[in-house]
Amino acid sequence: MTLCAIPVMLPPGSSAFADRVLRMGFYNASGIGSFVVFNLGRTFGEAFESAKSGARGTLFAALSVWLLYTVFPDGVGPDTPPYVFWGGLAWGTLYVIVVMFLKLNLTTQIFACMNFGGYWITFLRESVVSDGVVSPFNKEYGPLQDSVSKMLMALILEFLVVIIANLLPYPVWSLELVEERAMARSMEFMKVFRRMIEFYAAEKPNKYDKDQVIRNMHTLKARTGLTKKLLAVSFWENFGMGRGGLRRRVLNSIDDTMAKLFSLLYNAWTSTEDETSAANSELMSKIKPQFVKCLIDLEVILNFAMEASRDGELSEIEKYALEKALAAMKSNEQELSNAFLKARKEATKKGELEDTFTAIRSVEVLAFTVSQILHEMRILAEKLTKFGKKDESSIAPVEEISGFAGVFNNLHDKDHLLKASRYFMAYMMCIYIGWFGFRDVLKNRDAGLAGLAALLLSESMGSAVLKDMSRIQGLVIGTVMCRILGSLILGCEWYWVAAHILLHFFWVFGCLFVMHHSKAFSTAGCLGAALGTATLLSVKCSENDIAKSATFDSLATNCAAVIISMLVDLSFSCCTGKGRASDQACIALDAAWTSMSSSLQELLDPTEPKFTSRHVEIMGHLQTAKAMGAEAAVEPRFWRVDWQASLFDRVLSEVEHLSTVLHVLEQCTDIDGNNDMDAWLVSVLTRSSHLQTQVRHAKEKMEVVGKLLKIFAHETAERFPGFGESTINYEFNLQLGKLADGYLEDEVGEALKIEKLDNIKLSKDKLVHLSMVLASCDRAQALLRNIQHLILQHSWKPEAQ
Repeated sequence: MTLCAIPVMLPPGSSAFADRVLRMGFYNASGIGSFVVFNLGRTFGEAFESAKSGARGTLFAALSVWLLYTVFPDGVGPDTPPYVFWGGLAWGTLYVIVVMFLKLNLTTQIFACMNFGGYWITFLRESVVSDGVVSPFNKEYGPLQDSVSKMLMALILEFLVVIIANLLPYPVWSLELVEERAMARSMEFMKVFRRMIEFYAAEKPNKYDKDQVIRNMHTLKARTGLTKKLLAVSFWENFGMGRGGLRRRVLNSIDDTMAKLFSLLYNAWTSTEDETSAANSELMSKIKPQFVKCLIDLEVILNFAMEASRDGELSEIEKYALEKALAAMKSNEQELSNAFLKARKEATKKGELEDTFTAIRSVEVLAFTVSQILHEMRILAEKLTKFGKKDESSIAPVEEISGFAGVFNNLHDKDHLLKASRYFMAYMMCIYIGWFGFRDVLKNRDAGLAGLAALLLSESMGSAVLKDMSRIQGLVIGTVMCRILGSLILGCEWYWVAAHILLHFFWVFGCLFVMHHSKAFSTAGCLGAALGTATLLSVKCSENDIAKSATFDSLATNCAAVIISMLVDLSFSCCTGKGRASDQACIALDAAWTSMSSSLQELLDPTEPKFTSRHVEIMGHLQTAKAMGAEAAVEPRFWRVDWQASLFDRVLSEVEHLSTVLHVLEQCTDIDGNNDMDAWLVSVLTRSSHLQTQVRHAKEKMEVVGKLLKIFAHETAERFPGFGESTINYEFNLQLGKLADGYLEDEVGEALKIEKLDNIKLSKDKLVHLSMVLASCDRAQALLRNIQHLILQHSWKPEAQ
């Protein structure tokens, strides 16, 4: 940005080339600065996607202006008929409606409206004829005579600057970042898995080892997610072709598999971490060698997967080696199954059936987990052996960013219509006020207000006051402080020019650093960089005037745009009832809970042979709730009671754990991965009266906790009405982990007689399968109880000030 600004900061006559370029009229250093600030990304793919969106918005604006001047070549003048004015007004309004109400991304909408507003106001003004706009359909057209063509020339330069800025001093590729995360996650996964085996096999488990497993689990969880977006934008690094396109598919498949493996591992640990009986340790110690062999096979296949992610496909030699590793894993899994069944039979010769079932459940759960993890890795390995340039069908493609067809999807969606209406209202109000002006504060016939309003568009209303205070900070810093700093440039000597260049560099560097490294001040840093660049470049070394009047005009326009944006956000917040961050956090949490209740209903209902996996949908809602909850913690509450920030965070953590349990239950219900319920589990749910009762109670518990979650939407000092319901304090006495009817006892007794499973994975053993289902259900009810206790214990305490 500073290099691009140097030609503007040089005194006139210093460089003939720079003077010639500036006289051509298309070189706009402040425009380049704004484009770069809004489109820089952490990776090349992110930057290219953002810059492409900005360029698309600018092209939309250029095409619309050209069409307008094709129909009315001279614009509105003193002698033009009235229909020219009204036609131009209707055209501009229709253009804004189309841009706002189509499902374009935010960057496209910002640049489409920001670049159109100035030409629109200029067209409608009587004092100016065309402002240099010459339609390409006009015989007098010339690229250097048409201001829109100059804007497009500047766009090419701006786009190139963004690309070069993300390539120097070295590029950060989205695909490489995904690969690094996948490698780190696979290493962390194997480390956690080994520690779990050691912990359960120990004669006297060490509590500090348990703490280390928990810490490693949190590290593994932190590395899960944020990959899909990077994979989507990595398209621009290879255009989905060649080796890079193959690598994207492999990494996407690895990511999907690792998400399932993490859920299985996390649920196995959290469901059994307190069950460390002597029977468990004895049984585990007997089969530990077989577990270790399977872990080694698992690590080998993970290494092959990472090799495929580096090259895009496996060589014929690597495929042969992978097939040998698969055969070895299958043999070792069979050995594990036989050793496990033999050791289990010996461990259950003595004692009551109920006591025995409870005593060894941890190892049963771990056996199911290992079996399903090996199953998922076997599926991944089989895909990799088939995948390559000659056959790309074995691995599903990456979910790409929606293209042209995506702008028309679900235009009738209520949330989309509300957002588009909010954008339209804010922009048109700024156009209206900019047209008529306001006393001596705001100039009339000025598009600056609308251009800034487009710059301030944001996806979510969130906390309007908080968000706009951050905007005002950026506007004041970028306008006033840069003007004061610019006044320190006292001449055109070389050292003053050098000081001007350094001032620009350190200002932009500081603002961009704040923008990318501070969540609280990212908006202020962004606007400070964009407006600060424009302000510093307006400083001329040959002029000693500090331009107080221009500074006031700029500051008044900026503040007016923020005030209008804030008023529109507040108006929509009051009308829709969900504009504030706390409202949106509650809505997202409620949506997640509704999806989880539906998922539980399908998973434990034997009359529903098929179910829909909702894990991705649930996690999306929870991420929204987490972001909005953090914003709600600092938004002004006015007359409302304090936002229970600490309670919300703790409840959200428990809900996230519950979503992981449901993800594992999906895999317990559908062991083979075909979205059909396992036949034996359907039989158990149909014929076990105990499970039917407990499942009904679990659903009722979900409903009770769902009512308690409404407390976050309660904003008055009056007692929460939900506390008056009798079901809130009712104890359902859930005993999902018990064998409480004859059918379950018979099934478990039959399973304990089995000594060998031929070519059947261990997770299909009835006792192993039942143990995992019951352990997951126990964990789910424990989490539901935790949420209930957290709310009932915390709700009467005022938030700490």
